[in-house]
Amino acid sequence: MPENERVGTSSPSLEEWVADCRSRQARIVFTNGCFDILHAGHIFLLRQARSHGDVLVVGLNSDESVRKNKGPSRPINSAEDRKCILEALRFVDRVEIFEERTPLNLIRRIRPDVLVKGADYRKEEIVGAREVEGWGGKVVRGKLLPGRSTTDMLQAASENRTDRASENGKRSERVVAVIPARFASKRFPGKMLAPLGGKPLIRVVAENVKRMGFFDDVIVAVDDEKIAKAAKEAGVKVCMTRDDLPSGTDRIASALRGTDASIVVNVQGDEPFLKREAVEKVIEELRKDSRADMGTLAERLEDEELARNPNITKVVMDEKGFALYFSRVPIPYRRDREAPRPRVYYKHVGLYVFRRSVLEEFSRWKVGRLEREEKLEQLRFLEQGKRIKVVVCEETGALGIDLPEDLARAEKEMKKENE
Repeated sequence: MPENERVGTSSPSLEEWVADCRSRQARIVFTNGCFDILHAGHIFLLRQARSHGDVLVVGLNSDESVRKNKGPSRPINSAEDRKCILEALRFVDRVEIFEERTPLNLIRRIRPDVLVKGADYRKEEIVGAREVEGWGGKVVRGKLLPGRSTTDMLQAASENRTDRASENGKRSERVVAVIPARFASKRFPGKMLAPLGGKPLIRVVAENVKRMGFFDDVIVAVDDEKIAKAAKEAGVKVCMTRDDLPSGTDRIASALRGTDASIVVNVQGDEPFLKREAVEKVIEELRKDSRADMGTLAERLEDEELARNPNITKVVMDEKGFALYFSRVPIPYRRDREAPRPRVYYKHVGLYVFRRSVLEEFSRWKVGRLEREEKLEQLRFLEQGKRIKVVVCEETGALGIDLPEDLARAEKEMKKENE
């Protein structure tokens, strides 16, 4: 495309641009991304993409779209700045900003001949792949430059800051996520290997946690070689633990030996859609409130039937947001049946953020009466007088795969996320 068309003040509309390409029989290639920190990995992929056709159009996430996908701390650069940089590249012919979470609607408007995404995506994960192939187009998984992803660069920057802080004699605070995953689930044996979106469940969970981008390490604590293999495919660390440990928290404490984490985030191995911003809120709350020994999440629950479900844990808090009790039965008890409706409960979401010192104490405590009765390990902390700060969020992304039938619900959620 002539240079004056690309940088001129009166650009044609997208529809006019596409029509012009079609009239010239130009082969249109499409790719998309946040391009928050443009780096060599992006350039490598964009140049590859352009080689598959005559013109390259790049779909660019708006600022709000980036926040939805990456959390409140992103984007680092505004959409207009990112667009300006991309348009300066000689192999990019057009940049279109989209507001939705995914570029599916934009792809449908353009109807590209070729859709390109990085090889870190499986074909079934690529948004718009089915549509492009449906109208006779081609889907290409481009090669990647090793170690050249935005997540890798942010991680390296974080490690560099940590190193500099250590050199200056300052105490660094390392935040590590640990995902306990055991094979012998009583309600759903082998669920960590159950397929979700064509991948084992544990891999989907680990990839979601890794994408959050703010952990110094992500560790999957396992008791089975098959689960270990599936977790390694997510590109995270794996620690083998004994299969006779009494709880997931004991498994986490075992996996942390030899690490220097000061804050430990326990993500359940059956929660594939936890949102970055919800996890970040709990971490920040623990950092701010020195009275809290640990933090966790909760959601409002107004469905009486769900409140009676023993597989859904309920929590009650004091006026300052500290947990008073967790139970499988509806709490608090509704004595006055004529009280106004709807009745509000709080559903506990199984994410925990610990101070390292508290977690190390846990494995030395005996299982108490309340934990034994309810089969809820967080009650061990309350029985020992520890304070759990509960952060209530509207959208946590919690779904929880407890039973085989929950997988169908998770598949629907995954398809919705990719639209």
